[in-house]
Amino acid sequence: MGEIASLLTSICWVLSALFFTEGGKRVGSMVVNRVRMVFGLVLLALVNWLLFGELIPLSAAPERWLWLGLSGLFGLALGDIFLFQSFLWIGPRRAMLIIAGVPVLNTLLAWLFFSEVLTIYAYIGIAVTVGGIFLVLSEKEDENDVLAKDRKNFSKGLFFCLLGALGQSAGMLLARHGIGGEFPALTGTLIRAVVATLVFWLLALLTGKVKKTVTAVKDDRRALLLIALGSLAGPFLGIWLSLTGLKFTDVGIASTLQALAPVIMLPVAHYLYKERITGRAVLGTLLSLSGVAVLFLLA
Repeated sequence: MGEIASLLTSICWVLSALFFTEGGKRVGSMVVNRVRMVFGLVLLALVNWLLFGELIPLSAAPERWLWLGLSGLFGLALGDIFLFQSFLWIGPRRAMLIIAGVPVLNTLLAWLFFSEVLTIYAYIGIAVTVGGIFLVLSEKEDENDVLAKDRKNFSKGLFFCLLGALGQSAGMLLARHGIGGEFPALTGTLIRAVVATLVFWLLALLTGKVKKTVTAVKDDRRALLLIALGSLAGPFLGIWLSLTGLKFTDVGIASTLQALAPVIMLPVAHYLYKERITGRAVLGTLLSLSGVAVLFLLA
């Protein structure tokens, strides 16, 4: 059961990336971020209420709110601002491949800030993952690759995706301080979502973008549907299935299966976006996944 849930988690990440990318093409990445956080927050709050009797976990200790709030700020707010824009500039396939390297960043940041010891397997996993990602991103562009031809935005997209990965990694490390002990991971995710939603909408209020956001999804019901489906697949089902996978199978196996999204994205990108998937792209993607597997299973 845990293995199936973990594999379904990867499929959910692919679906959410596709839905959010298509929604972003219609109304912009910032509108997608603001609206999807509302959907995700409502779904998480309802489930938390059904399981633990609280829509908003006000009974949680202030220290948990502090660490999980910072995690939501860096991971779900700042990190995803950059990540969602990178979906539009470099495409979901490349973006998800870079995001697959988040475990590498987690390992390096834990070593840098928490003095965690790196084993020989950690070094091997890092080298293989980074090598695989570089192999894909350094490939000569296809003449039909519209995104790669826009060199300015493509370069910015790669940089934005790296910033998004750093944000996610920082968010994960901060969350470690907030969900220790017997604290439910779902409730921790809800606290992160509360803070991230507040950040997005406070920024919208300060910049006068609230009306524009509401009007955008009101006038484009298809975009609203895409954002809703992405929120259901990713922030809700994806997180739920990932927790189920971690509960019912070995952490290393679950984490590896949950990192399969870039591999699943290869045929999807070919058929939906008509991307030319070369042997080099397949090899690089499999190498990066192998490096992640080494980090999870051996390091």
